Amino acid sequence: MIDAIVELKRTRTTILLVEQNFAMARVVGDAVAVMDDGRIVHRGAMAALAADAALQDRLMGLSLETHQ
Repeated sequence: MIDAIVELKRTRTTILLVEQNFAMARVVGDAVAVMDDGRIVHRGAMAALAADAALQDRLMGLSLETHQ
């Protein structure tokens, strides 16, 4: 699936991906919106969220670093 999404990105196709697998979303995502109880509680660059373990923990109750 990741390869298919990456190929679509190469063709400059806009993709809205709703994904709970943060590790996978990090690989393919450019921007991120984190929702809680139907409301967006964070939006920004995926790279910034992926680099900030404390923000991941605050928003999602986990960090990518501890779940690899």
